[in-house]
Amino acid sequence: RIGREQFQAVRSWSQIPRLIDAGCGIGRHVVTGYQIGFESYGIDISHRAVLTARDWVATTSGHGDRVVEGSLLALPWVDGYFDCVVSHAVLDSMHFADASASLQEIDRVTKLDAHIYLDLISGYNGQFPPEFSGEIVVSGPHETGTIQSYYNNYKICELWRRSSLRSIEITLFTRERMDSRMKSARWHIVLAKR
Repeated sequence: RIGREQFQAVRSWSQIPRLIDAGCGIGRHVVTGYQIGFESYGIDISHRAVLTARDWVATTSGHGDRVVEGSLLALPWVDGYFDCVVSHAVLDSMHFADASASLQEIDRVTKLDAHIYLDLISGYNGQFPPEFSGEIVVSGPHETGTIQSYYNNYKICELWRRSSLRSIEITLFTRERMDSRMKSARWHIVLAKR
């Protein structure tokens, strides 16, 4: 994005690229994909989120039917269907074994040279030791009862070990709020199918 409504291509495509938002929630990245010029799709396990996403995507692109309810463990698309994948704050909200199996499914539905972006929570947040990579059950007001799986560098590389995906970039972004001194950290990862 180089302006409010302007975009600059950083890769040439022989046809309109297909993007899947794996764990799309209410459809933010599906809509952004359409704005950029992609043929965008979304999948999420939440019935309520999918209904909201379908409405939003339909008003933006007329393709609300491209948002489906389902699990990342069994994606309803054929092998090699997508050129790009976005999975924002999704694979760290499940057990590691499910996240690894989901990434294998993402690998299956992507084309050769596809790019995958995902981000994962790090234990480097002041609450845990910097290399913490455990799983906890969330007890706070947001997402109570769900799994929060924390990642360190080793666990990240194990995530796609059984796939044909390879890392292009792994970056840890940390931030600290000066008013409360709360720390947070997330891994931002770009993978390519080779």
